[in-house]
Amino acid sequence: MKSIKTRLEINVYQIEFSYNTIRGNWKKQTWEVRALSENEARAALKAYIIEYNMDYDYRPYLNAEILSVRFKETELIEI
Repeated sequence: MKSIKTRLEINVYQIEFSYNTIRGNWKKQTWEVRALSENEARAALKAYIIEYNMDYDYRPYLNAEILSVRFKETELIEI
């Protein structure tokens, strides 16, 4: 039986965001997100933040704000 391989180009974005800690301090983080578009990358980060906040009582990313989204590179993935 032959296996069929598909190549997919996926973009890597660097998203810088800030959030408020429990002590009231603002911190910045930069994450790499793989997505087909910048809007998908933003949505993925927002979804992760919402889900993460649901798991913890102190809600560390409650006031998270996206500061910048930068395209980094395109990766070729074989599936």
